[in-house]
Amino acid sequence: SRSAAGMHDKPCHDGLPFSSSSSRAGGIAARRGHDAGSASASAARSLRALGSPACWCRRREAWPGRGRVAEVRQQAAGSAAEGAPEELCRAAAALLSGGLAAALRPCAPPSAPSWVAVAPVCGGASSMRPPLRRWPCPLQPSGAALSEELVLATLAADPEARSTPPTWTSARVGFPSLLHIADAASPGGGASSGGGSVMGGGGSGVVGRRRPRLCPLSALTECCNARCSSHRGAIPQARRNFEQAVVAEVLGPSGPLSTPAAAASARLPQSGRQAGLRIVALGSGLLYQEFRLVQLLRSRGSHVARLTLIDRLYGAVCCESLPADAAGIRKAAFQELGGTWAEVRRNVAMALQQTTDFLAKIGTEVFVLSETEELAALCREEGQGFSWRCDLLLQVDAGELRRDTLSDEMKACLLAPGGLYCTLWAMTAHVAEEEGFDEDENPLRFCFSRLECCCLEAGAGRPQIRPLRSWRTYASAEHQRRHEDYLRELERENQELVRQIREERPELSEEQLEELLRELRRL
Repeated sequence: SRSAAGMHDKPCHDGLPFSSSSSRAGGIAARRGHDAGSASASAARSLRALGSPACWCRRREAWPGRGRVAEVRQQAAGSAAEGAPEELCRAAAALLSGGLAAALRPCAPPSAPSWVAVAPVCGGASSMRPPLRRWPCPLQPSGAALSEELVLATLAADPEARSTPPTWTSARVGFPSLLHIADAASPGGGASSGGGSVMGGGGSGVVGRRRPRLCPLSALTECCNARCSSHRGAIPQARRNFEQAVVAEVLGPSGPLSTPAAAASARLPQSGRQAGLRIVALGSGLLYQEFRLVQLLRSRGSHVARLTLIDRLYGAVCCESLPADAAGIRKAAFQELGGTWAEVRRNVAMALQQTTDFLAKIGTEVFVLSETEELAALCREEGQGFSWRCDLLLQVDAGELRRDTLSDEMKACLLAPGGLYCTLWAMTAHVAEEEGFDEDENPLRFCFSRLECCCLEAGAGRPQIRPLRSWRTYASAEHQRRHEDYLRELERENQELVRQIREERPELSEEQLEELLRELRRL
């Protein structure tokens, strides 16, 4: 039986074994002095248990052979890795047991009493009511120790931070689960200072063995749908180009740091709630994209004072029972996050807590809300609204362009003067991605990005939203050509339709026809 199993370990080019079971088993038995018939019968029984060669090819990935060596080693490393700090686990569990619900339910402002006495009515007893004005409270760090070595190792482990970013082949995108950090140097030599010992980087001296440890940002991820055009494996440059454009615009001559005072404030260390950039992220999910942008801005010398995360998912995970709409999570993403509602809740809580812990070291406060309107209500509060407006408003792959984009009034409400509204949308066109494909089953996918600025125009009564730039990103030049041909054809049809309406309705003005053409282009 051992010979039969070994025989199938190397299939030949046509998917069949190198030799038949009877001749191979008989030859081995003859060399060992055994009966060839019994060996053949043993081999046949083994083959019946294993299945046919074709079935074996399907089962090969599950067979504990050479193909599983890397996986077994990884599992062994995981079992030997240091687990999550107890403080982090307790804080994440506290979020799910009421902490997150309390953070989503704004509390009283620090200067106001927690309860306000209400005068008695018609001689009745006095009562107490909560104050009318409400105030968000930031998430609290867990207190888990994050050494400088661990921080540097974590930032170095971000795959997207490499000089040559990876080609993502998995649905999950984000930080690795484990870090491998070298132990302290042996007595024969000293470890390099700073980041020399991080990730085995080129320090001098003799370093000890590399011990695996749980990555402090292991729960952070983003779009888990590999077929989505905003997934880094589908169109790798879509998010990367967007990140570069956002950072360049923030630091550019017309961005929120254009004035000397704002630039100096953003480069100060933590010195109060108003120092530094204020970022709001809509549909932030599990935060990998948002952390990437914060880190890119920090690497360019800008301090982020406040990060406000808005997602209906945060309100949904406060409940132990799965919502009817699965909290808006697609099936593929749901499976990637654990396949059960309990695992999804745990992953969301860990992502929020890990981000809070990591950013607390650089003085960034993290707030959470479940609805955009809640932040808008804070921004409208007299005397305190401006402090809650943001310098950078992000909406990355958060819904659909026509349904979920913000109105200009909402943008002006949430943005401080000079603030930026930056969006990236996953899009599909009603044209097949390749010739001969069905346009409904295989539509052409691309990403659309747009940057806008909140400006105070001279003489204008309220801030105006001015477009800065917009662009599309495609998976290939052929996709771009096919989509542009499709758009030209649509424009010809729209122009022809407007010409017919002009002939049939001569009473319509040119302004009305232009408005009709704009509406047709938006369809």
